[in-house]
Amino acid sequence: MIPDERSKAGLCLDRSGFILHRSVPVTSVMGCARKTRDRVLNGPRLSAAGIDSVINRRSKINMKDQNCIFCKIANGEIPSRTLYEDERYRVILDLGPATKGHALVLPKEHFANIYEIPAEWAAGAMEIGQKMAILMKERLHTDGANLVQNNGETAGQTVHHFHLHIIPRYKNDGQRILWKPGKATDEELDAIVSAMK
Repeated sequence: MIPDERSKAGLCLDRSGFILHRSVPVTSVMGCARKTRDRVLNGPRLSAAGIDSVINRRSKINMKDQNCIFCKIANGEIPSRTLYEDERYRVILDLGPATKGHALVLPKEHFANIYEIPAEWAAGAMEIGQKMAILMKERLHTDGANLVQNNGETAGQTVHHFHLHIIPRYKNDGQRILWKPGKATDEELDAIVSAMK
């Protein structure tokens, strides 16, 4: 997609044509629901109940949570070392970094996790994560990057406000973000495919 087409699609660009964020003109919650239904219908196969469930979840913009520390940081109520900010997101340095430059992408609205955040907000967070990873490679001379997003305590989420970790990687940095590969039978794999249809 060329820059002019990106602008027509409601994308805000930086000088190099990189997408900073997506502007979403929504006049009503029902309008948002209709757009969500269109996205779902054109995507993977879901039952009618599954579609309605997605619409009901994604139509609720939670605004701010007065008890959420990440809401306060993202909206400038608590000071942070900010690397980037726009009207929807703030990127801050993590105070307990895994490596040099470890940062968090925080939405300014409150969504607890991937199950609550609207698709366009999740996509915007990833676009910013990509931009920051590229800048870190150029300016911090990183050798790689992990973009990590945890959902629920079982998955390691400690603050229940959607956030994306950008973890710069350096040779011999001592960090390991890996999992132990398991095994699955053909029947188990087929059962998962059937359950997801």
